[in-house]
Amino acid sequence: MNRGKAKTVEMGFEAQGPYNDGTRMNPKGTHPHIFDFTATMNGERLTYRNGIIKGGGEEFQALDLNIWKRTEDEAGDSDVLKNVNTGETTNFSYAYYFTANFKEGQNIVHHTYRYRMSYGVGRTFECPYWLTPATRWANGQIDDFTLRIKAENTAKHFAITPEELFNGVQFVVTEGKGKVRHNRFGDYVSCIEVALRNGTVEWHKKNFRPTDEMQITSVDAFIAFDENYPVGSFYDRSNLYNPNFVYDRTVDKRILRNLPYANRGYVFKDKTLQAYFDKIWWYMPDPTWQTSAADFTASEWKLINENKSIHGRSQSAYRADEHLVLTEEDTAVCTPLQTTGHHHPGADTDWFAHGTGKCRCFGQGRRCYQRLNSNTWRFQVEQCHQHSHRYQYRAVGQGGGWSRRHLLPALLW
Repeated sequence: MNRGKAKTVEMGFEAQGPYNDGTRMNPKGTHPHIFDFTATMNGERLTYRNGIIKGGGEEFQALDLNIWKRTEDEAGDSDVLKNVNTGETTNFSYAYYFTANFKEGQNIVHHTYRYRMSYGVGRTFECPYWLTPATRWANGQIDDFTLRIKAENTAKHFAITPEELFNGVQFVVTEGKGKVRHNRFGDYVSCIEVALRNGTVEWHKKNFRPTDEMQITSVDAFIAFDENYPVGSFYDRSNLYNPNFVYDRTVDKRILRNLPYANRGYVFKDKTLQAYFDKIWWYMPDPTWQTSAADFTASEWKLINENKSIHGRSQSAYRADEHLVLTEEDTAVCTPLQTTGHHHPGADTDWFAHGTGKCRCFGQGRRCYQRLNSNTWRFQVEQCHQHSHRYQYRAVGQGGGWSRRHLLPALLW
């Protein structure tokens, strides 16, 4: 709100330079992880320019890079700037400047950008955000502040620090699925822990005078190397996710391969699996979720297949497998069936029905099985579509039984 006469003000957005990520300072002043920056004022698109400024938010004047030269810090990890005349050194930030013409009364300045979040060993993502520059505004505060964090078409589990910055006002999930709690991971600082699935969390405060900067960090940053946290205490769908940094402990592959389903709210029929995920804080069961792998990421398929492989074979399409009780060592009594089941055309994969049972054939001309009861399976030789090839399956083991380890790869639906 401009309660005085119309005026022109030089405004800007500043972002800390990346630390130890392999990128060097960009002398043009554009941040290497910020894209598609825009600034509008009262609905009018503004032009902007870039510059390099001192880190820490103390000054907002562009540095003369003829005087300030890039060097490395003492550890050799990050760029710093050194004044060739005085020997002074400083960290630096990137600035996006634009000229704002304030009319009398209310004015709306809006800027947007895309940010490629940082990551590191033991942390899937982190996003620093400066709030204290608002204290340089004319009234030294943000009159009406709303922080809104969305997880659109995905799920995210993160911590917001420092907790003290938000004392007295609660975070609220306003859309989708989500949960919030105050937490402290070991010796780390207290935080606001958030889990979202296709959801939004908000924090709102009037007359907000920020005393610190905000950091949004994936929860694995606090627990990745702590064996006291069970596998899956943090999960992310991205290719940066590592399910277990504590390599010397035994990992249950059933847990690993069912993480993508739990992350989408799958309600497990198996009591052991359900009890396990009920203890995982981010897990939010959703009985209405229609079991589907349509939005599984490539890294999730890799996680599933690596932990589903039986004797070098793995499947690429199946439902959550908690109802399967077969193991590689178990055996099952099965009898050959020479009749061809009923063929339902038009599906991506062929389905066959026998009496009250149902089985799925993975692709054309594959082996199919029928579950008769909890202990008995029937093997079937099938002819799929126009294929004339018949597939024979060998009996193994004693007494004409069929080895479950041979059946298992075709039972993963």
